[in-house]
Amino acid sequence: MDDLASTYQNDLDAFRAAGLTATVTSNRYIELKAPDGYAAWIACGDQPLPDDRRQVTCWTLRLMRLSDGALFRFNDSESHTACFADAVCDLLDRLPDLTFRPACQQPRWTPGAVLRLPKSVAEQFNRAARFYPQLDNDTLPCIEVAGIQSYLYVHPATGGVRMALHLEEADAAILDEAGNVRLAITVSDAIVLDTTPPTDAEGLAANPAQAVGAIHQLYNQILDIHMQRDGDWNGGDIVSLVDAWFGEMGLTFPTEHLYDDSDEAPDIPR
Repeated sequence: MDDLASTYQNDLDAFRAAGLTATVTSNRYIELKAPDGYAAWIACGDQPLPDDRRQVTCWTLRLMRLSDGALFRFNDSESHTACFADAVCDLLDRLPDLTFRPACQQPRWTPGAVLRLPKSVAEQFNRAARFYPQLDNDTLPCIEVAGIQSYLYVHPATGGVRMALHLEEADAAILDEAGNVRLAITVSDAIVLDTTPPTDAEGLAANPAQAVGAIHQLYNQILDIHMQRDGDWNGGDIVSLVDAWFGEMGLTFPTEHLYDDSDEAPDIPR
């Protein structure tokens, strides 16, 4: 990190001149000393610091409230470090007045549940995750973690967002006994796919390859309706499609407490 710190020495000096304690971290961010109960770091837009300082087109400040993991983000449209440093100082002085975004995807722990992977191993995978932006017409934005490639992109033909998972090179540590990747996919707070083993009661389970095929089939059927009827949806058609989708994966809904989350285990305080 000495070389990277040297590359950004002028920026570090500008932050320090504004009264900030700034250091370059091993994961290629600029970490700031924040008031108690908060963490603060600076990135190059949404990316770690590049090797070439000339590639920095803007700065992004990210703040985390440690009590609940809530986040605050501030973008600087230019890369004038001294002005950005002044803005950061002002924000740090107004921390209680800032609007933090709740962390919706915090892990939930069930009391008595057996960890299927050591926490240290999971954290190692997560900290080593990499993001690859689209560089040309032959690539798509991708996040890689534990060997799995997750592509999330806007498709020009539909104007919608697509997600594609490539599981072929998944690390052996995250495979189940059958050699499959355990998947849990949520959209906002709704679970749309969960192939992880149930910890207690009856739940959903599926073979990942089977699930991906069924999702692709459902997508194509819905797209056909949209194209043929110009968005004129029929409720009965959608019910039939979803019913067939579950049947394709061999899934059944839990028969009890489907909408009752009163006995959901609370988050364990950190």
